[in-house]
Amino acid sequence: MIKRLLEKTFLSRFHNETFLIQKKAQALLYFCLIVASLMTLIFLVFLFFNRAILFQAGIVIVAVFIISIITLFILKAGYFNGAANFIIGLLALAVTAGLMVKVNRDAYAGYTTFIYFMMAIQVQAMLFCKRSFVLFITAVFLIADISFFILVKDILDHISLKAATVGVIDSSFGLIFVLVAGLSLVSIVNQAIERSEAETDKSEESLKQIENLLKSLNEASSNLASSSEDLSTTALSFSENTQSQAASAEEIMATIEEVSAGVDNVAAGSKEQYERMKGLLERIKVLSDTILEMGTTIKKTLGTTKDITGYAREGETSLQSMNESMQKINTSSDEMTNIVGIINDISDRINLLSLNAAIEAARAGDAGRGFAVVADEISKLADQTSSSIKEIESHIRLNNSEIIRGSSTVKETVSTISKIISGVSSINIMIDEVSGQMERQQNLNSQVNAEAEGAIARSDEMKMATEEQKTAVTEISRSIANVNELTQSNSEGAEKLFLHAKHVRELAEDLKKQMEASAAE
Repeated sequence: MIKRLLEKTFLSRFHNETFLIQKKAQALLYFCLIVASLMTLIFLVFLFFNRAILFQAGIVIVAVFIISIITLFILKAGYFNGAANFIIGLLALAVTAGLMVKVNRDAYAGYTTFIYFMMAIQVQAMLFCKRSFVLFITAVFLIADISFFILVKDILDHISLKAATVGVIDSSFGLIFVLVAGLSLVSIVNQAIERSEAETDKSEESLKQIENLLKSLNEASSNLASSSEDLSTTALSFSENTQSQAASAEEIMATIEEVSAGVDNVAAGSKEQYERMKGLLERIKVLSDTILEMGTTIKKTLGTTKDITGYAREGETSLQSMNESMQKINTSSDEMTNIVGIINDISDRINLLSLNAAIEAARAGDAGRGFAVVADEISKLADQTSSSIKEIESHIRLNNSEIIRGSSTVKETVSTISKIISGVSSINIMIDEVSGQMERQQNLNSQVNAEAEGAIARSDEMKMATEEQKTAVTEISRSIANVNELTQSNSEGAEKLFLHAKHVRELAEDLKKQMEASAAE
């Protein structure tokens, strides 16, 4: 119960692995449990019987115990190689470190304790780890062994040095011997397991093949018996069918004669259809020529409308320039009106000044007569200027009204020309659409011509085919007569086939009984 619980807890991920990996994982599980138990036992022994070295040994014991527990959890995660390398590697490190500690403390005891642990760990590595890791562990142990001897040879006495010399030689060769023997043994065991598995697989395959062969032979005998019964039934049906086929052949002969008459009618109809198709093709060609001429005319019309549109756009541009010029003239007339107002204001001021001058001349008496004459002339000149300015102003106003009227006329003309251009553009668009439709119609017409020519060729082929069909129907009629004769012969052969099928069925039943008896034994 405990064993099953432990394996279920820690080895559940190895069910799909090979038999060798499963057994190694199982051995590693119990090895870890044994190591943990031994460490506990050793700790208790030191605790009760040798407390002097409890602290020194307790560190190693606790470390090895923890390593064993961690290895169990790595094994539970499904990593066998990782678990094996982890525990073996750390145990090797612990033993090597313990050996090196003996250099300055109990150097003589190095070859009586840790060297033996090295060989034990080496054997465990061969059991659980891959060959490369075993070689690595052995190399570490050999280096540690030789290094330990080199470090302690100068501090040992003469007798201990001889013992250490013998110890390093024996331990080195012992490690190498264990390595060679262990690897050879592991190789032999692995080969034996692989060969055993191969032989087992071959035996299972052979057994399955024999079972399948027996099943196939039994099924074949059953199928043969069933097929022989079906063959008997089929032979009987074949005999009946051949008789029915002979009657059907006579009916087919009558039907073929009717078909022959129908083929004659089809041949006449196909010939008439061929003549009509030729006339239709000629009319389609005339229609194609008319469409081509119409397309050419539309293209010329499209070019003319484009020229008209260009001229109209040039006229629109000229009228717009004229409208801008008249607007500038209108602006200049407004400025002249303003200038005329200024001149009127100056004339009024001159009149006022001449009046003041006349008043002052009158006050001066005889001394101011000459000045009065000048002032009177200036007043007359101012009146003439005012009169001329009024006439100029009336002419400017008349010009402004005419310019406004002309500008309005130009705007209406520009609007009208714009509408004409828009209409011509619409005509261009419609003519483009008509041109595109004409091109599509020309393409469609080309396709129709090609299809019509193909139809004529096909009609010619149909006419030839109907003639060949008529000949073939005659040959079929002759062949049916031959088939009728063969059917009579097949009817006789079918009766013989029925007798043979019956005999085969009896043999199949005997074979089936023998197979059932062999299977029972």
